[in-house]
Amino acid sequence: MKFYNVFILALSFTVFFGCGENANLDLPTENLDSESLAFIDNAIAELKEDNDQPSSEEASNRSVVYIKAGSKDALASAIAEAGVGGKVMFKSGTHYLSQGVTVTHSVRIEGESGAVIKTNVDAPSIPVIYVNGAVNFRIKNLEFQRTGEQAGSAIMLDEAHFARIEGLVLKNYGSGIFSDKSNLIRIFNNTISGPANFSSTSGIESCISLIDGKKAKVYGNTVSSVDFGIYLSGEKGVAYENTIFGCIHGLTLGQFPFGFARFPDFTYRSSEKAEKWVIKDNLAQYNAWGYLFGNGGNNSYVYNNDASNNQVYDFELAGETSRFGFVAPTCKKILFSAGKYQKVAVKDCGEQNQVFGGVEVDTGIDPCF
Repeated sequence: MKFYNVFILALSFTVFFGCGENANLDLPTENLDSESLAFIDNAIAELKEDNDQPSSEEASNRSVVYIKAGSKDALASAIAEAGVGGKVMFKSGTHYLSQGVTVTHSVRIEGESGAVIKTNVDAPSIPVIYVNGAVNFRIKNLEFQRTGEQAGSAIMLDEAHFARIEGLVLKNYGSGIFSDKSNLIRIFNNTISGPANFSSTSGIESCISLIDGKKAKVYGNTVSSVDFGIYLSGEKGVAYENTIFGCIHGLTLGQFPFGFARFPDFTYRSSEKAEKWVIKDNLAQYNAWGYLFGNGGNNSYVYNNDASNNQVYDFELAGETSRFGFVAPTCKKILFSAGKYQKVAVKDCGEQNQVFGGVEVDTGIDPCF
């Protein structure tokens, strides 16, 4: 492991898991090679492009089905009526869902200003909306509030390529957004908060968890009050300008472990890759860990991320550890640059990482665990 321009900070705290076009012009880049900078810049430029164009299926069917305020369990029939490529629009006011809804074809679900959906789906493995194999699914501008006893999940994506989730408010769910085997998805500008008294007794509680998939883009979200604010697996994704606070683990990069994510088909999902991510310009504060890279989170770029008032570490690049109840492999080949945030604390216990800037945690005083 290599550190450059760092000071020594001793931190000791142990928590068991159970519970512009050129974005770099104003940042110190002298320690990053031109290939790395180009890779980061291209990833951010792609994220900023708005590729939300209708597919050929959507263009051929633009029917709109309106759901009036006060509706009860009206979403499933509205989706069927709208058909492939159609739109369902919730009118302003309060709506109610007591049953999970499965989406199997392309559809857009949107809400007028002030549309709120109160949900009481009390089966922990059944999400409010389960998108199963539907390509080009869109959901936008709605607020979901859990009122049932089970924390449950709000939205699950399963082989839902090109899905876009934008402008949602998700309150009081154990898991806000789960995605598996879904490529080229966008999760933009959502506000997600977990249960007031969250616990991890039934699995990983998270606001956003990506289990497997390629080229996901996670941008501009504000997440809070769960075990894992944002959990990134899969490959070649971008996490940019997200804010994470009040969590145990703020933003995590690592392989998603087996046994913590059960989907409606009663299978548990896990991932074998967590690599080639660009993690840039995020903010993590008032968590236990701000950013955690481990459990096979490898070969990624971590650049110019802010962190403050985190209890354990701002950044931990973890080595092999059993703290999660199983043997989690080390992180490797993380290229970390503090950018303009030179006061963040960084603990590097991984292998072949490069760390530029920040305040080094002395592992001779605060050992790796």
